[in-house]
Amino acid sequence: MGRPAGKSSEETRAEILAAAHKQFARVGYERATNRDIAADAGVTAAAIYKYFASKADLFAAVATETMETLMPDLLKAARSAPSARRALVALLRTQLAAAQHVEATRFLTTIPIEMKRHPEVAEALVGQPGPIFELVVEVVERGVREGEIARGKAEQVVGMYIAILIGLAIHGSTVPASHNAAAVQGFFDLLDGKLFRPPGA
Repeated sequence: MGRPAGKSSEETRAEILAAAHKQFARVGYERATNRDIAADAGVTAAAIYKYFASKADLFAAVATETMETLMPDLLKAARSAPSARRALVALLRTQLAAAQHVEATRFLTTIPIEMKRHPEVAEALVGQPGPIFELVVEVVERGVREGEIARGKAEQVVGMYIAILIGLAIHGSTVPASHNAAAVQGFFDLLDGKLFRPPGA
């Protein structure tokens, strides 16, 4: 059984993605099998390869689709902020407060861990930067245009911000919630210029 009778290629792909999301969220990347994903989607395991070159590519596609569910709120938060710095703060606050997207947020927090454990996942995700990365780039480019960020520092700002997001996700999966909340607040204070005081102040 390849594509189920009466279903379009787009519908079949969507059902594979939904089944993969369920399996990856339930048992993780390593334990999720194409056979179980295919069974949930109502296709054969071989049929998955008509849409995705590998399990890592399937994971990356699920990650991108999951990010898309958060994008309306993230776009609104970033584009309504008065500055690039405030937009970067708003992006993280909005993602943390996305209670209506609990499943999406829970899945996204596992991505850095899976990237660390499985190089093929990291490679696939780097090849598909995703909408959140693109939005961070947009915010930083705005900061450059408005003189808030030096042009030569733009790549550093993007890299630092993404690295901190990944680090906070990994940190949050290994420590009590109160500890991660303190780390998040520390990041906000860093962006706001409140984390360090001048010597002697």
